[in-house]
Amino acid sequence: HEWLVAGPFPADTMPASTLVTTAPNTWKLKAPVTVGNEEFLWRPMTNTARLEFTDPVSGSRESGAGWVGAYALCAVEADADLWAEVTVSSGAPGGKFEIQFYLDGQELWDLRLGRETWSPKRLPLRMNPGRHFLLVAARDRRMVPDVSISIRELGRSSGGRVRPVASKSLE
Repeated sequence: HEWLVAGPFPADTMPASTLVTTAPNTWKLKAPVTVGNEEFLWRPMTNTARLEFTDPVSGSRESGAGWVGAYALCAVEADADLWAEVTVSSGAPGGKFEIQFYLDGQELWDLRLGRETWSPKRLPLRMNPGRHFLLVAARDRRMVPDVSISIRELGRSSGGRVRPVASKSLE
């Protein structure tokens, strides 16, 4: 429910972004995100059940022609060494969307959503105690898709010993 969002921007500039090529512990979240030749500031998005790359990011999900992309970032803390499950579903079935997920700077390949994939997807993963950053990189032909994401301790109906960190404390 607590996210920092940057974008939207032309998706062909996303692979060269310093955001996906540097470790999360070096990120400066008050500084602009460099994507292509442009810089974007992180904007908070709070109290949302679905992650939608709409207002307050740009005022519109439509980009006109070409691919459009955006990043979203949240943090969770694990109280212990544990197994967690990340569940992701998309509200854009049948679209041309692509969504990539990174945990602490490493892509979660098994969670990648795209034209040929199904939704929802679930991925169990090992989490060490401490803060972890989940980065979502989303792109689509005309609008950036919305996604629903949950992280919880495996075997629990809610978060268990994994809890979100408010976006204000990320800045």
